[in-house]
Amino acid sequence: MPLLVLLFALFSCLPAHAVVTDDANRLYQAHKDAIYQIRIIEKSSGNKASIGSGFQISADGRVASNYHVVSEAVKKPDGYLIEYLASDGSKGSMRLLAVDVINDLALLQHERKDAPFLQLHRADLSKGTRIFSLGNPHDLGMTVVEGTYNGLVDHTLYERVLFTGSLNPGMSGGPTLDRDGEVVGINVSTAGNQISFLVPVKHLWALTDSAQIATPEKPEWDAQLERQLLANQDQYMAELLDHDWKQEPLGDVTVPTEIAPYVKCWGDKSDDKESLFQVTNRTCHVDESLFIGSYFTTGSFRLQYRWFETEKLNALQFYTQMEDQFFLDINNNAYKDDVSPYACEDSFVDLNGKTWKVHWCARRYKRFPALHDVSVTLAALVSNRNGMLVNFSLAGVSRDNALKITRRLLGAVQWKS
Repeated sequence: MPLLVLLFALFSCLPAHAVVTDDANRLYQAHKDAIYQIRIIEKSSGNKASIGSGFQISADGRVASNYHVVSEAVKKPDGYLIEYLASDGSKGSMRLLAVDVINDLALLQHERKDAPFLQLHRADLSKGTRIFSLGNPHDLGMTVVEGTYNGLVDHTLYERVLFTGSLNPGMSGGPTLDRDGEVVGINVSTAGNQISFLVPVKHLWALTDSAQIATPEKPEWDAQLERQLLANQDQYMAELLDHDWKQEPLGDVTVPTEIAPYVKCWGDKSDDKESLFQVTNRTCHVDESLFIGSYFTTGSFRLQYRWFETEKLNALQFYTQMEDQFFLDINNNAYKDDVSPYACEDSFVDLNGKTWKVHWCARRYKRFPALHDVSVTLAALVSNRNGMLVNFSLAGVSRDNALKITRRLLGAVQWKS
């Protein structure tokens, strides 16, 4: 009897979160029939080209997933089919209704009758709330991942919920549920080590609202994507240009660094005493990018400053070293069928009393001709022993915005008196 009393006392002192629950099993059993494996089928072979997950959100057969899950069918609708695999093993075709490339969402339709659907959550969650992600990782079957809601990621260009849980390939597009079985986010990506990300459910609400208008039989998806990408870059470029840029010293100049909350800066200096010259680096970039297709991303931004100093090289040797560092900086992935070759121009310009050599390059997106990648490299020799190199690159911007941000960045480099 004393032993039983002691055990009761120990267990009664355990915190509430230590109590084991069957929430994951309960949610799986209650909602598995509303969750699907999404299959992209290559028409000529009939084989799966890629897989993901999706979930039904209405009685009339609407299914939500990620844009990146169906991106091949968006790019080549004549070459790929979209199919679902239900929990009971049945299969069927799906039609694409709407996409949101900025928030990585897609809305699909099937003709399956009387299939259950999930409710979308409307209220905010508290940080630390237990949530449950469902999907089909690596074609292994339905999996439930229990984790923690950690709110929106701070200082990001594209909103994401930070989820403490292990998402894996194939779970993309699946739902993450609260204990009541309502969708609080859509699985989208992972950084490993229990760090994963969800698309906030409010963006799915917005996509379903925009899809109330009947979709044409053959939608012009590229035109829709281009409009979304243009509107997005217009918005964040306007915010970037209006922001009060922070300036910091680097060698004999002051340069803009944290030009927006989502632009993160890092610095270092070479300390190899045997080196022929020393370099002080400062690099600022946006961590995120937008997925367009296989090996094709956009929406990124990078800015790098390098201050060179030497005590060992003569003027000609130092000039040669600087020239070797003068190269094209490419900041995003793309195949040659996605973009045109870079077209470049070289010139010498006067910036705040110093002469700079400027190398300005741009390439156009073939599917979205209003958008470009831009890379700019600048170099200035302060003396025979000091020099400055600046590289910056933008992905997926209009030519007008590219010129505006270039002028602003160039004008912000200030030489010390």
